[in-house]
Amino acid sequence: MGFLQKHILVVGAVLGSLIVAALYATLSPKQYLVSARVVVNRSQIEAPNLAMEDSKNRWVWVRDGYAIKEALLSGEFLNQLIDELPLLKERYARYQETQGARIDAVAGATHADLRAEFVAKLSRELSVDFLGGDSFTYVLSAKDANPLLAKRLLNKLMDRVRYLVVEEPKAAYQSALTSLQAEIAKKHTPTTLSFLNETYQSLLAASLLFDAQAPRRVEVVQRPAVPLESSWPKNGRLLLLALALGVAFGLAVEYLLNIARQPRVQTA
Repeated sequence: MGFLQKHILVVGAVLGSLIVAALYATLSPKQYLVSARVVVNRSQIEAPNLAMEDSKNRWVWVRDGYAIKEALLSGEFLNQLIDELPLLKERYARYQETQGARIDAVAGATHADLRAEFVAKLSRELSVDFLGGDSFTYVLSAKDANPLLAKRLLNKLMDRVRYLVVEEPKAAYQSALTSLQAEIAKKHTPTTLSFLNETYQSLLAASLLFDAQAPRRVEVVQRPAVPLESSWPKNGRLLLLALALGVAFGLAVEYLLNIARQPRVQTA
């Protein structure tokens, strides 16, 4: 009992901190963290006539990896996700209902500005870590109150990686080959026609090599799964932090009160 009387402020501060932490843990919306890992393998064989120094340069390869990372979180792609994912579309509709009145309160604001704000919030829930190396390794993560939505967002990001690495280059090859075929069909001098035919054959060889290696370009090392436990709030950590803060605050108040109560010595 003597200890409680002596350190009543510390005990009160600790109890108050623990109560606040318990209320926060109870009332705070749970957040779920979903992760995935994707590896993009470098082409092992390149067409001899088209394998320029840039394509063999490791730093150019790494630069392209960072370009893919930026494309995964681009505003254009995130806007596309709002229309493709029903759960995200419903959330945006609710956001419009609750925040739409702000448009009228700000001169010049439009619904496009509100959508851009929502996209910015969405981008903060997503994370893409690029680990570099001879094979691109991307660690994808999404944190959201709805674990199913987080998982579907990561599935879309993985589909986007495959599109950027496989589907988009394929389409570029086909488009270039079609354009060259159309150009070859026109009338040209023998020298120009020979150059166009050589270019077409080289591009066709590169396209066939790319198609042959396409199935192994993207490997999913870790697939996203719905977590069974929330990543936040962490009740144990919150209570330990509240305990430490309560003790520190209580001791600090006791120390200041003891100083204030000490008699002041007046000098003549």
